[in-house]
Amino acid sequence: MTTMQSEVYEAFRALGAPEAQAVKAAEALARRDSDVGELQRETGGVRRDVADLKMDVATVRADVGDLKRDSAVMKWMAGAQMALTIAVLVKLFLP
Repeated sequence: MTTMQSEVYEAFRALGAPEAQAVKAAEALARRDSDVGELQRETGGVRRDVADLKMDVATVRADVGDLKRDSAVMKWMAGAQMALTIAVLVKLFLP
């Protein structure tokens, strides 16, 4: 038994619990403690993953903003090109 288990065991024995029940209770608490520790480690990993995802989302949002600005410029360029082409064609075919 670990230190914590022996302390729990001794406390149950001092309260008058039978030895078998005190041992089972101490082991159950030790398992619970190890489960809680494992969950805390997993939660820490999940928190790091969420933080990484937040950074990734921020990067994607910045990239989408850049693409929107670039597409706006491209639309203006295409519009100017069409206007110049129409002006040339009008000049070419009208007297």
